[in-house]
Amino acid sequence: MTRFAEFSARCVCLLIGTEDLLKSNGFLATSRSRLLKQYKLVKKIAGDDSRVKIVSINQQLDLTLGSFPRALVDRSGPLKLKELVDRHGKLKEGRDYTVDKNSNTTIITFVNRVLEGTDVLAVVEFKD
Repeated sequence: MTRFAEFSARCVCLLIGTEDLLKSNGFLATSRSRLLKQYKLVKKIAGDDSRVKIVSINQQLDLTLGSFPRALVDRSGPLKLKELVDRHGKLKEGRDYTVDKNSNTTIITFVNRVLEGTDVLAVVEFKD
């Protein structure tokens, strides 16, 4: 196992993008179940992809567009977290991650060690 593979096995591979661009790139599938929208990661994220952010458990991550120049977004502006999704569906706030929001930034922290070595999509939208 390479050093990168060993490191990424203890971290979360995070890909950030808007719902439409994540879908069109084959990473995200959505459906509706009664009134709730379901999300699911359907394509493995390559850890060496330049768009991927490797995040350790308990590491704070500022979700500001300038921090992710290669995020799958189609315009610039402040981002708002819509959902965090893995291959099983939506992650649970409080159990899997925490969010600290203020007027300019959104900071996420993965807190569940079960997420180590998994791929996660951050579905974002633009603040209006």
